[in-house]
Amino acid sequence: MNYAFYFAYGLVLLWFLFSVFYAIRANSNYANVNKYIFDSIPAVFTTLGVFGTFIGIFAALWVFDVNNITSSIPYLLEGLKTAFGTSILGIFFSLTFQNFVISVIQHKQEEKEIKESSELAALNKLIDEERKTHELLNDFSKDIVGALIGSGEDSLATQFEKFRSYIGDEIKEQSKNLKVMGENQIKTIKVLGGEEETSLLTQIQRLRNDQNDFAKVVTNIFDENNDNGIPKNLRGLREEQRELGQKNDSNTKEIITALYTTNQMMEEKFDEFARLLAESNTAALIDAVEKVIGDFNTQLASLLISWLRKTLMN
Repeated sequence: MNYAFYFAYGLVLLWFLFSVFYAIRANSNYANVNKYIFDSIPAVFTTLGVFGTFIGIFAALWVFDVNNITSSIPYLLEGLKTAFGTSILGIFFSLTFQNFVISVIQHKQEEKEIKESSELAALNKLIDEERKTHELLNDFSKDIVGALIGSGEDSLATQFEKFRSYIGDEIKEQSKNLKVMGENQIKTIKVLGGEEETSLLTQIQRLRNDQNDFAKVVTNIFDENNDNGIPKNLRGLREEQRELGQKNDSNTKEIITALYTTNQMMEEKFDEFARLLAESNTAALIDAVEKVIGDFNTQLASLLISWLRKTLMN
């Protein structure tokens, strides 16, 4: 009988301890507990109370002796106490934990609702920001489209059209310039390499021919075998200079001889002059001086004329 008592109350006590631990855990961190076990705590207390009732009744009836009713009544009463006691404890703990479980669940739901409401508000704010961004993008897209393909002066299409017209005009102008440059180059080529008399190539060819002719003439002039060349003319000129030098030497010797002869004559005349002077014959002195000077001039003039004739003839 005592075993049934301990067993029934032991089950209720163990479940109570477990329920207290699990309730504390659920209250601190509801997300990490098993929702089914937490919600089943009150129902398990009721079930254990009913189970203890049946255990107490079964134990009382198990030891009840119909042949000895008087001695079996105490055991029957003990079994009924166990049965009703476990039922009362089960119902009491069931009601107590029922309220606690409901309170925890409601609190967590309120927190969840608050969190969801805050998240919803944040989501609504995000949606509103997204809507504003979308509107800004639409306005920006319209501005871009207007700037790209609009008909205004500031649109990109208009600017491209103007740029294309400008490029077309520039290309035409450059084409004209290139055409003129091409014509000028053709004229220049004709002037440089044409067959006309005034072309640069013809003039260069003529200049080259003239240079070749001049080189041939110069070569011919300095040719040793050419009778009219410079080498032979130089040799002839050197021979003539040598002959002229010899003749000049001869003429110089003649002049020296003539001067020597004249000097001797002058000495003789001066001796005669001295003699006459000593005799103080003035008239004779004058005549002698005039005669000496006249003879000297005559001989000197004759000598110079002879020398000049020889020189000029050579």
